[in-house]
Amino acid sequence: MEQGFFATGENVHGELGIKADTLGIFTKGPKDQKILPISIISNTWQSTLFVNRKGTIFQYGARGENTFTLPSKIQEIKAGTHHFIILTQDGKVYGLGKSDKGQCGSNNNEIKKPSEIVWFTENNISIKQIACGFTSSYFITKENKLYSLGDNTYGALGKNHGNSKTPLHVADNVKRVFADNVSCHFLYITNDGDLYGAGYNNHKQICDSTQTRILTPVKISMFCGKHIKNITLGLSHTVVWIHENSQDIVYSIGIHESNGLGQEGIVGKFTEIKELRGIGIKSIAVGEYQNLVLTNDNELWVWGKNTFGQLGNSTYRKTISKPKKIVIDGLSKLPNPHVHCGPRCSWIFSKAYDNIISEEFKKLYELKQLCDIKIKNHNAHKSIIEFRTNKKIDQVTKILNEYTENQVDNFFKWVYGEMYNIDNQTLKSILNKLEILNPQEKTLESDLLHAFDDEDSKDFIILVPDEEDPEYFDELKVHKFILFARCGLFRDMFRTVNEEQNTVKDFSGKSIESLELFLQYLYTNKISLTADHDPILVYEELEDSVVYYQLNKDSNFSHELNKIKK
Repeated sequence: MEQGFFATGENVHGELGIKADTLGIFTKGPKDQKILPISIISNTWQSTLFVNRKGTIFQYGARGENTFTLPSKIQEIKAGTHHFIILTQDGKVYGLGKSDKGQCGSNNNEIKKPSEIVWFTENNISIKQIACGFTSSYFITKENKLYSLGDNTYGALGKNHGNSKTPLHVADNVKRVFADNVSCHFLYITNDGDLYGAGYNNHKQICDSTQTRILTPVKISMFCGKHIKNITLGLSHTVVWIHENSQDIVYSIGIHESNGLGQEGIVGKFTEIKELRGIGIKSIAVGEYQNLVLTNDNELWVWGKNTFGQLGNSTYRKTISKPKKIVIDGLSKLPNPHVHCGPRCSWIFSKAYDNIISEEFKKLYELKQLCDIKIKNHNAHKSIIEFRTNKKIDQVTKILNEYTENQVDNFFKWVYGEMYNIDNQTLKSILNKLEILNPQEKTLESDLLHAFDDEDSKDFIILVPDEEDPEYFDELKVHKFILFARCGLFRDMFRTVNEEQNTVKDFSGKSIESLELFLQYLYTNKISLTADHDPILVYEELEDSVVYYQLNKDSNFSHELNKIKK
């Protein structure tokens, strides 16, 4: 099973995207291959949006089967109980579904196709992250300001205010906001590492307070300064996943009646779910009362209510009070699996790999670090531009100077991997002058393949001690921007050393053959052995690479490595 998903739970309206009715076990999907490969799944109470790699949105469920496309590439989709918020890579946001409480920023109670929330555009505000609660929506701007809109009956907007169809400014210096489709509360982290929460606290799902409605955010001191990996929210409970002392640790707080806590817990106090300590977590998802955890070894742990079969363990309607590992036939064959929960249904889906490289290079561009060229007020990387265009930087600069700063914006987005704007007329004009006649075929991935074989342009050297003579070093040449874009280890290193440094001594203790294969993967997304390689040795030396080199956990490195093992 190369692509697809397993789904279980409520499927009255076909929202699972499979042909089966509610079975209470994980069932293979989808029924329509056109939605593959999947980049995003988002689910309200009776409707699901699937986004494929091309950026097409497919809707299934109570609102019928519909297809949508947007002018810009989709970055993220979040869902409330009956509404969706869609974020595109140009920083715009769209609402879809019910907006009776103003949760889609519209005066209409029902939005049948994605409609832009124009207030942000009118106020020159660009969005970089979104979240949705029960009937509320949250937005973080490029300036790290947090806004909310929608239903404030339980204080879910974080302001002492009524319901609002216009975004309300909640806080500044916000790094990330957390809410899920049935939650009437939300949490957020600041750039200083502080954690805050607000909203419905009737079951102490935020903190041990006598307030059932927390109208303005309160600090949750226990997790301030901690390395928070993710926070997921159910209707009446909260789950916090942190990484501490090289281990994954999961805490929960809230109601016990639902068994969503996964532990006996103390009311109003975050308590560790000890069964999950150290299992190596890849992703966590929470629905109304169900909880799913997927490990780095593709093992699935579940707990909570199973009223609609949403735990997928065949014990229909039987609650699981503590995390239990369940076996799904065929899960090991699903590449790059992730878990996702709707209110009463669950998925394990294969996330499209091709998005990962583009996402990593997009972050490289946004970080503006190691930039060594500035053209039309755009800071960029000379080596990336030259590889993408097959032209010297002076030639590229001369052509770009014929256009305005705004007109070249799409060019730089294309350089760093975005393909949604390929039909833009100004971009076509620029690429035509650069003699790039088939830009649809000239993707970031294809250019990286060429970069791997171009030794002359590589600008960084990894010195590897010779196995027989440690005083002698072999040299592995690589592009600095590749290491920075794809490896957290080198990213941290380059932030603290002189940007002109172009060599580093290898300190991994791995053989030069294994390091060569690792570098090959960074360029090609593949690990390709020759007859001269010892598969067992390669596997053993590269087994810890995801953690050691701090690779994106959504990458396909482990999948490629497992091919060697098999």
